[in-house]
Formats: sequence, C-alpha cells, structure tokens
Amino acid sequence: MAQPSKQRNVGAIIAVVLVVVVLVAAIGAYLVAGVAYAQNRLSSAHTAYNTVVHHQNDLNSTINGLSDKFTGADATSTSQTELQSAKTLLATFVSKSQEAQGQIATDDESLATADAGLKENQWLTLLRKGEMDKESTRIGHARKALKAAKTITADYVQIGTFYQAFFDVLIDEYTLGTKAQAQDLTGVAAADEKLKTDVAKAITLDKAPGVPTAVDGFLKDTMQLANDFGALLNARTQAAVDAAEKALQADLQKIEAVDWTKVAADVDGFYKPLVDEYNSEVDKANAT
Repeated sequence: MAQPSKQRNVGAIIAVVLVVVVLVAAIGAYLVAGVAYAQNRLSSAHTAYNTVVHHQNDLNSTINGLSDKFTGADATSTSQTELQSAKTLLATFVSKSQEAQGQIATDDESLATADAGLKENQWLTLLRKGEMDKESTRIGHARKALKAAKTITADYVQIGTFYQAFFDVLIDEYTLGTKAQAQDLTGVAAADEKLKTDVAKAITLDKAPGVPTAVDGFLKDTMQLANDFGALLNARTQAAVDAAEKALQADLQKIEAVDWTKVAADVDGFYKPLVDEYNSEVDKANAT
C-alpha cells in the first residue's frame, strides 16, 4: 500500500491549527467585547441610579414631611398666627410636591432606559450575568419607590391645596370672632360673607385623598354657623334674635365636638402604607 503523503499530513495539521487559532481568537474577541459591553451597560446603570439617589434627599423630605405640615392642626386651639404660618408652609409643600412629580417622571425614564440596556444582547454579558442581574434588581426597587412617590406626591398636591383653603376658613372664623367682640357690625358682616365664600370653596376640595369625612362635616356645620350668624345680623325682632342665637349655640356644639387628634391620625393612617412602601423600596434598592 502507498504511504500517506507527508504534505497531506502537514496540510491537515495546519488546517486543525488554523481552526483552533480562529476559535481561540473568536473566544478572545467575545470575551473582550463582552466584558467591555457589560462594563459599559453597568456604568450607565450605575450613573442613572446614582443620579436618582442624588435627587432622593429632597424627595424623601417631601414624602416623609406630611404630618409636619398640617395634619396636627386643631381648629379649636391653633392660633391665627400659627394657621397663617402653616398655610405658608403648605404653599411650599404643594409646590415641592408638584416639582417632584416632574423629577420622578424623568428619573423613572432614565432608570427604565438603563434597565433595558442591561437586558440587551445578554449573550454578550454571560460572564457578568450576576452583576447585571443585581443591578437590574436594584433598579427595579428604585422604580417601585418612584411609582409610590408618584402616587403620594399627586395626592399631596390635592390634600395640600385643600388644607390651604381649610386654613382660610379657620382664619376667617378668628376674624369673625374678633370683629364680633369689637362690635364692628360692618366688619362682622364682611367677615361672615368671606367665611361663607371660603367654606364653599373648601367643601369643593374636601374629597382630596386622605381627608376624613369628619372634616366635611365640620365645614358644613361651619357653613350653617355662617348662615345663622347672618340671620342674627338681620334679625329685627327679639324672637328672631333668640332663634338665631339658639341656632348658633347648636352650631358651635357640633363644631367643637370634632376630635382633631383623630382627624390627624386618620390622615396619617391613610398615607402611612404608601409612605412605608416608598421607604421600604428605597431601603431595598440601597441594600442590593
């Protein structure tokens, strides 16, 4: 039999070597490209997440500052000066809540883009899958926190707007009482009309998220008080005066019966689960 050609043997060996070289080169290229690609995606995700964290200080202050602003207000014991100060704080609170909504939308969009980047071309990032999955989980918690924050701040705008109107009502009551004590009939009449107007406005806003039904009852009783006060001002007979005064006493008993401590607790109770969810997701994101 003829012996195999040495040239054929050498050619086969060269072919195998070339295949191996090409394969090694391909694997090397894959590893280099994959590591670089994964690092790029991780860096983008880190940047997006850190930017959101940078914004969280202001957001945390807004989300967790509800009870400091108005839920503890007691219509029977808070002074007129304190009410005016609280109303000023509320204006800032509402403004910050509105601003937060825009930032929340921007932050969520950047996180969504970063997370999508982590999940693109996953065949290239197999060697760093654990890191990619961890970063995606972190972003997921951050986005859940932002989702809760979006709901909370939208509700805060509504309840904050209501409480501004509500504090106007309480301030009007003080003004009415002051004018009445000074026996300034013209001032009393003007204060009573302003009270009616402000109560009517507050009633249209008192269905804001978290406002207890007791507050609506208080406002309606206050409207009745303003009407009965007007009847007293316009009374022309002793019988009419007596009837108006009796009605005013009944109105005052209803108004003074409101448990403002419970009102504050009910407002806090409404928002606590949402705030707790937000804080929980922030903590989970930071711990991932």
